[in-house]
Amino acid sequence: MSANDQPTPSGDGLSHGRTGQTSTFHLKMPPITDEKKGKLSMGISGPSKVALESKHTSDGFDVSYVPLEEGDYQLTIKCDGKHIPGSPFAVAVEKDPTFVPVSHSEKCKVTGPGLKSGVALEPCFFSVDTSEAGHGPLSFSIQGPSQADIGPSERGKTGYDYQFLPKAPGDYVLHILWGDREVPGSPFTSKVDRNPKHKGSYGRPDKVVVNGPGIKEGKVNVPVEFYVDVKEAGPGAVGVAVKGPSRAEISFTKGGDNITKVQYVCTDPGVYDVTVKFSGEQVPGSPFTANITN
Repeated sequence: MSANDQPTPSGDGLSHGRTGQTSTFHLKMPPITDEKKGKLSMGISGPSKVALESKHTSDGFDVSYVPLEEGDYQLTIKCDGKHIPGSPFAVAVEKDPTFVPVSHSEKCKVTGPGLKSGVALEPCFFSVDTSEAGHGPLSFSIQGPSQADIGPSERGKTGYDYQFLPKAPGDYVLHILWGDREVPGSPFTSKVDRNPKHKGSYGRPDKVVVNGPGIKEGKVNVPVEFYVDVKEAGPGAVGVAVKGPSRAEISFTKGGDNITKVQYVCTDPGVYDVTVKFSGEQVPGSPFTANITN
């Protein structure tokens, strides 16, 4: 197909749109002179998944789509496998403040063996099908004896496949949310067994070093901090609990060289027990006694 016989696009949907509103453009097709040519393909990618819908007209196609999130999108139109002039088109989608995307977490379908059990140091697989659940986003969190990062499955086939890698045995609690709401069955508890192929240690709580003023003293309503050094301890997760006259707000900041900064704030003076665990076991010196004063 020569340059003069290329499809001709026109319309606002080639350049901009608004969340929750239908964007449109028209694609004028040249007369067919060779049935083996003129194969058309279109796609759009960006912050949200968008489906293109097209309808035949007397001279081509009317194409529409509804973006759900603001941001920059890329609209691709190809003919016989090659971009038409102007493709890919940059589409800027603005936010419509009146648009509230609808999500149906109850329609998510979650399956897979990794939701119930697994083996340490081996991937645990599961799938989340959101095809009938409206607008997300999909998010995960997991707590357990070790850090277990969640990501797309290496053996995934459907586009809904995920995995996490537990680095130590124990119970892992997996939260799966769609549109900020738990999906059916969440949170899931996966019981991870020891790996018979692994002969070494999964983590050494006795190698953890804790230091800083927060394990001894502090002031009320002022962040008190201490540091947990796990660089010699192997795989595992740090757990902290503070008990005393008032409830303590605890926050964690991971730094370089496997050192975690822990901060907590107490609203009442008194003596507090600061418990530090690694892979579910007390580290040397824990629980620590901290005197919090006015």
